[in-house]
Amino acid sequence: SGEYGPALTNLRKAAELTPRSARVQYLLALAHSYLGQAKESQACLRRALELDSAFCLAYYQLAKGELDRNNEPVAFELLKKSTTCDPTQAPAHYQLSRIYSRRGESAAADQEMRLFLKYRLPSTKGMVSGTHP
Repeated sequence: SGEYGPALTNLRKAAELTPRSARVQYLLALAHSYLGQAKESQACLRRALELDSAFCLAYYQLAKGELDRNNEPVAFELLKKSTTCDPTQAPAHYQLSRIYSRRGESAAADQEMRLFLKYRLPSTKGMVSGTHP
């Protein structure tokens, strides 16, 4: 609903009730992120991965935070983990393509862009849709 303050309160309660839920930690991280609380968001994402190392979206979200801090080497490693965990994760391939491009590795950038295009959500006729990396 876009009301992240109340969502954060409810998600904190959910985390207390289900402390071993990686999903709740992930959603808590997103709420923190939307509220501009990057440090708290990153901590929740790391906790989600402690609970479930195969929670692929958490790797991607952590990578986005590292890219926001211009920490490209760490972001790169997290994105690689994300695509290893879930090879169909289109936004991670897109970000990897951008990193490879900045590094001057055009063949790798092209390969990642092909994977992004392959796995992104297809548009529905008459609607603007798709994955927004």
